[in-house]
Amino acid sequence: MKIYLNNIIHGLACIMLFQTTANAQQVGDFRSNASGNWSNKKITAQSDISGVTGATISQNTYTPGTTWKNATVPATVLVSYINNGTLSNPNTDLNVYNINKSTYNKPYWYRATFTIPAAFSGRTVWLNFDGTNKKADIFLNGVSLGTNLGHMARKKFKFTPVAGTNVIAVMVSPPTFTKGSHDLANLESPTYVVSQGWDWMPQVPGLNSGIIDDVYLSSSTSVTVEDPWIRTALPSPYNNATVNIRVQLKNNTAASVTGNWTGTITPSGQTFAVNNVTIGANGTYDGSTNVTIANPILWWPNGYGGNADGTQQLYKLYTEFKIGATIADSATRAFGVRNVTWNNTSNTEPLKVTVNGQPVFCKGGNWGMSEYLLRSRGAEYDTRVKFHKEMNFNMIRNWTGETTDDEFYDACDKYGVMIFDDFWLNNSGWIQDADTVQFRNNVVEKIKKFRNHPSLVLWCGANEGVP
Repeated sequence: MKIYLNNIIHGLACIMLFQTTANAQQVGDFRSNASGNWSNKKITAQSDISGVTGATISQNTYTPGTTWKNATVPATVLVSYINNGTLSNPNTDLNVYNINKSTYNKPYWYRATFTIPAAFSGRTVWLNFDGTNKKADIFLNGVSLGTNLGHMARKKFKFTPVAGTNVIAVMVSPPTFTKGSHDLANLESPTYVVSQGWDWMPQVPGLNSGIIDDVYLSSSTSVTVEDPWIRTALPSPYNNATVNIRVQLKNNTAASVTGNWTGTITPSGQTFAVNNVTIGANGTYDGSTNVTIANPILWWPNGYGGNADGTQQLYKLYTEFKIGATIADSATRAFGVRNVTWNNTSNTEPLKVTVNGQPVFCKGGNWGMSEYLLRSRGAEYDTRVKFHKEMNFNMIRNWTGETTDDEFYDACDKYGVMIFDDFWLNNSGWIQDADTVQFRNNVVEKIKKFRNHPSLVLWCGANEGVP
């Protein structure tokens, strides 16, 4: 059960928390609009309240002073100050070049207050972060919860809420920029490497640091459903698809539990049940099961098939773990039925992509960044990807992985636009030894987050380097 909090530090109701259509209610799904549960969303530079700790800021006894301004989440630090009127429109004239970069290339504090939804009563409550750039130190009700490192890293914190008002404080630190040729692209990866500036865009003050993805509360009983993975096998003649469903069920208590893992695929109506699953104390169960869809409606690249309205067929998996009559946790994921193969055995011929047995002539462009201040949200992605479809493109390269929003991948799924998805390196460059673990952790998180999208057909390791 989940409640989106992007209202957490967000004053604009139009941004995603927002989209109940993207998080449709299902049995066992207690997600709801968080409007009204979160308030007093504020931001200030750490240097403006020097010496004040996160433990202090995240308590009800702390009173924010005049340096605290209204904040927007998800968004970068710079965008918060644009939206609250501190800065003029950076797209006008040469405004972006006139912003004092040293003002924003430093740590900032976010603060908000919230209450716990009544539906969470008697359940374990989790605070979830889906993206912070680049480092986030997180405090709640006077206690340090931990740190999130890297712009693709996700963190989930179990906590005991207090009655009435809870207080969250997050200090976000930007990448470290040393003037030079593309230093940020490798030495500070994983991050939005283009934020340091490129030959087609300016350096961004603050280097796109901030809380740049969803923040939300969720609840469960003893077991959580983690990162469902859906893969389809589609042998010729493509009239039967085997759907492999994998999931990790995590027991978050010191006692073993037994329950039933079940799921439903719509609109085709297949179901599965794995009964009497026992998970040891603080243990995990790696579940895997297969479901067959007869005569599936296939997902195709644009121009090779699809629905009459120009969209592609998507299926939806709903899966849950139930202990007795109680749903411990649940998850919903969309997927497409398709089979993708590649032929890259030749050093002299181009990469050949085949989808559902049909060789595909890949046509597309380089998507350098959705918007240089990370302000693209929601329906904007649908509009932009639809333009690509209407230009008869069928592929977009996500250059150095600069686009990290779910809506981009959703729109590509919808319109049959394949994604050539990079990671965050330039010219096969190296990263500092100290950052290797962090880099790999972010790679894992990116793959887990996006791997179910049928539009994602190719991973690439580096820009202008060896994949």
